[in-house]
Amino acid sequence: MIFIVSCKMNSPVNEEEEIRNLLDSIIAADNRSDIRKVLACYTNDAVLMPANKPEIKGLQAIEQNYISIFENSTLHLESHIEEIKIADTWAAATGFNTGSVFMKKDSSSVTVNDKFILLMEKQNDIWKIKRLIWNKN
Repeated sequence: MIFIVSCKMNSPVNEEEEIRNLLDSIIAADNRSDIRKVLACYTNDAVLMPANKPEIKGLQAIEQNYISIFENSTLHLESHIEEIKIADTWAAATGFNTGSVFMKKDSSSVTVNDKFILLMEKQNDIWKIKRLIWNKN
């Protein structure tokens, strides 16, 4: 059992901090190849929209995409959030990711310098990724 203690009492939830925590969580899970934690960050009907590739629709397709990524590579990424906008149970964030992807088959690496926009939805008081769009910076 884990207990989280805060010195703030009866204060409103900081929505922006929750969203930043979501983005930090998915990058950390990517870097650990933790498929369970990655998938927990997405809605069931989420859509990934990578540059120059078809959309990846739904949690099952997203899972297959991540399985392939994690079987073939190791990620070392950092995320940099530039802006967050929140409207009720919807939010958008923009920023960029930097780092490297190391290919397991030949130990080669690819530098990552991508910009992104995330659309998130709050479901049962938890922010989740609904759409993720990215391309080269």
